[in-house]
Amino acid sequence: MTAGTAERVYRLRDGRVTPAMGAVLTYLAFRAYYEDGRCAWPSVDTIAASTFLSKRTVTRALGALIDLGYVRQNPNQAWNQMDPETGEWKRKGYRTVVYDVLTERFERVEDVSAERVRDEREAVTGQGRQNVTPDETVGNTPFVQGCQNVTPEPDASGRGDIVTGQGCHNVTQPTNNQQLPPTPTGYPPASGESPETEREGDGPDADACPDAEARRVCDHLAEARRAVSLTCPEATGRDLRAVARLLGRLRAEGVADPAARACAAVDWAMGGDGMSGGEYWRRRLRSGRRLADGFDELVDDMTLARGRSGARTPSPGATCAAGHREDCPHVRGVGEAAEFTQRYPSFAVRHAHDRRLVSLADDGLSQTELRAVLRGLLCEDAQAQRVQAEQAAREKARVQQEIAAERARRGGSMFIGARERRGGAA
Repeated sequence: MTAGTAERVYRLRDGRVTPAMGAVLTYLAFRAYYEDGRCAWPSVDTIAASTFLSKRTVTRALGALIDLGYVRQNPNQAWNQMDPETGEWKRKGYRTVVYDVLTERFERVEDVSAERVRDEREAVTGQGRQNVTPDETVGNTPFVQGCQNVTPEPDASGRGDIVTGQGCHNVTQPTNNQQLPPTPTGYPPASGESPETEREGDGPDADACPDAEARRVCDHLAEARRAVSLTCPEATGRDLRAVARLLGRLRAEGVADPAARACAAVDWAMGGDGMSGGEYWRRRLRSGRRLADGFDELVDDMTLARGRSGARTPSPGATCAAGHREDCPHVRGVGEAAEFTQRYPSFAVRHAHDRRLVSLADDGLSQTELRAVLRGLLCEDAQAQRVQAEQAAREKARVQQEIAAERARRGGSMFIGARERRGGAA
């Protein structure tokens, strides 16, 4: 324990050092093995418990002190190899880090004489000290040792405080005439705020948002969740305010009925058909705040889903008077059939033969015949890919066998033939 090094830390004047950093630096200096602050190896848990800080705060403080140059990790980390209580060696994974407090890098340190002069000046002006003048008329009152009476004395302003001979202090506390209004329990709130000035909670009964449209959207969301057998949390004041801001933004963008637009998005997200938002949106939209936060993304998904549905379900009465094309509904719809989308997820694979399907469609083949042709072409492509994969595997195996044989012939290395013995004394 080096109290002298800790006392030097107390006189450090550096605006970059926060209170947490100062507490950690002081504790490391106090736990140092040498007088100059070297070799302190308390664990992060010990530092946190001793300085009343969290472990994350201690870790950040240590990193900041190392960056400032006030602390470093000792080059010799062998100080923590042995358990001081049991005398047994500790494994590397259970050892703490050995730190050094570099007091020689303290640039702005208050001198002891300057500190003494400041204390004397404060003593003369009456600042920075307590009035502990003993009462000559009353005398010392015997108290039980170890207690501290902090009850305000009504007549102690002119005669000072009573100091007992048992080490206890009767300290006169300044009283505050402004009393906080009592709470229903009879005790003032711990936060110092009166019940009338406390911020309204976010409970279900909060009436901070009087917008009826926001309430209607939240109720519609709850009903839609009940329809698909999902839980329905009750709308809070924050939900209503978030939905009200969303409706105001839609109204500013020119939407005639923002509430209907939001309800339509909720219906699409909670729908059970294949064109709905699916499980992702049903799991995500739990409250009005979630709806307001993800509304733009939800609308984008609705737009993309409508585009995909238009590509998958072409109009049966549409005709190509000028001839079929690769992007016309008749040809594009062949590759987008359910049997092909499930087996061949890649769009490029399904539509690799659209040019051939165009010529066949111009010849008058029906959709069923075109699907049969595409089915055969895709099977041929899959067979060709399997043949190419088998050929590549055989070629790779042949090359590996040749390399293994050549390595064995050269004595286990492919480069032993290039080695030559050069130089050296006879």
